[in-house]
Amino acid sequence: MANKIQIKRSNTNGNVPTLAYGELGVNVNTDTQPKFYYGNASGNATDIMEVISKATSSVLGKASFASADFAVSSGAVTIKASGVSNAQLAGSIADSKLNQITTAGKVALSSIEIDGATDIGAGLASGDLFIVDDGAGGTNRKTTIDRIATLFAGNGLSASNAVLSVGVDDSTIEINSDALRVKADGIGSGQIADDAITNDHIADDAVQAAQIADNAVTTSRILNNTITADKLKQTDGGEAVTTATIRAGAVTNTELGADAVSGAKIADNAIDSEHYVDGSIDTAHIANNAVTGDKLADSITIAQDLTISGNLVVSGSSTTLSVATLEVEDTFIELNKGIQAGGTEDTIDVGIYTAYDATSGGSDFWNWTGLGRDASEGKWVLFQGLDTEPSATPGAVSMGSTTSRTAKLQANLEGLSNFTNTIVNYTIDCGTF
Repeated sequence: MANKIQIKRSNTNGNVPTLAYGELGVNVNTDTQPKFYYGNASGNATDIMEVISKATSSVLGKASFASADFAVSSGAVTIKASGVSNAQLAGSIADSKLNQITTAGKVALSSIEIDGATDIGAGLASGDLFIVDDGAGGTNRKTTIDRIATLFAGNGLSASNAVLSVGVDDSTIEINSDALRVKADGIGSGQIADDAITNDHIADDAVQAAQIADNAVTTSRILNNTITADKLKQTDGGEAVTTATIRAGAVTNTELGADAVSGAKIADNAIDSEHYVDGSIDTAHIANNAVTGDKLADSITIAQDLTISGNLVVSGSSTTLSVATLEVEDTFIELNKGIQAGGTEDTIDVGIYTAYDATSGGSDFWNWTGLGRDASEGKWVLFQGLDTEPSATPGAVSMGSTTSRTAKLQANLEGLSNFTNTIVNYTIDCGTF
């Protein structure tokens, strides 16, 4: 055999050269990729790539590429677009290898690390930038710090070059060394709310006479027992307090001490009934002979003893004595008083009488008995059994016209020695001798 290797060739598209065992062949058809073949022991043409071992990390050989990651074209192997996934990345990616991220939502807020960033090394100044989510809708924008100052500006605050300034009127409030303070004498009565100043806000001895308006101090502002005589203004060179010094109505019951008002201080006719407490007037307060009849009520009940030192004149039509014992000092009791003044003829019966129960056994039947003068007869009659109460009307009651109405009298009768005494219409029972 000569020193040359003979390789069979096939130009037919898709045909494999016919090879004997050990022969080499090639298909050089330009429509397909040229391939080398060898004849195996069975006499078949076999792709020579099948006898090349697959490459490993330590052995050279045949390599294959993942179609998801790589592309091969004209013998050139390239990484496919999006062929490298996050899991295939290892280590850090240099800044120069990173492209600008323009898609929203690709960088989470939690992934931003500022702790290790370089400090600004100076104060924030006008023009410094911030990132804001415009309208909180995911649209990120830049803004200067100046806008933050403008946001907080408002009534009393103005913003300029990221600096807030407090507006003052310089009449009540001023700025001194960057400090806001109330000006001396800056607070007048117009700045103080009604009832805003209490005792805690007033310094001791701070209120002088010049600070108190005329008529501003009333009784309600003065504590009891706090004003002494030396504090009162003397107006007439005499007593410290005169009627001109005390405002009308200023002295109330609270300002008066116990027993402070004497009788000399009370004007005549100044005390009326409404000024007395119920039950406060007893006999010690009533002068002798001070209570006249017209001051007494029409109907009076006296629960205790009543002693009358003078005369008792009763002008009513009836006097009733509900007493157990009646004692009269007068030796003669006058009936039918005033008969002489009226010029009345002797036509009125007079006397005294009482009621009695004319029955026994528990049933009441009332009659009247007494001693009376019958004006029509001109006689005194000791009567009983009257079923009609005696009255002054002549003839209304016949006191002694019948024997049954003539009461019995037990007495020793004695006539006058110098007169002729007559007994008329009498039956004399002299008893048994």
